[in-house]
Amino acid sequence: MKKILPLLLIALFCISAMAQKGDRKERIKALKIAYLTEELELTKEEAQKFWPVYNAFEEQKHKMRRNERKRKNLEEIKTLSEAEAQTLLDDLIEKEQNHLQFKQDYLKDLQAILSPKKIVILHAAEDEFNRKMFAEFKKRHGALSKSNSPKH
Repeated sequence: MKKILPLLLIALFCISAMAQKGDRKERIKALKIAYLTEELELTKEEAQKFWPVYNAFEEQKHKMRRNERKRKNLEEIKTLSEAEAQTLLDDLIEKEQNHLQFKQDYLKDLQAILSPKKIVILHAAEDEFNRKMFAEFKKRHGALSKSNSPKH
């Protein structure tokens, strides 16, 4: 396991250096699948049941996020009437309730496939993967910013 993670990060670096933007997302997804598979130690039977549920969850989560991007900016919000603000607040509460229900349903679906321990490991492994990806992005983005900055 400890040998695979550095290899995954090196692969990510090489892949993203030569990948186009659309390909990059697919390759990161592939790295995530490999990482989660390794961390969860899925049996063949678990994997056959798990991945369709996980992929459907990820797709729906992505759609929900995309819909949320249509938010108003701060300046627009400051000009709202109280009635308009109440409508936005009601919408926000409804979205949060939908998110919670969606997540609860997903966790119940997972319980039919994985042990509680593996579900908790999944959650921690996703967080760890995202942290590592963000750190790698920051490292590269910082390196790009420094190399493009004017020299004194």
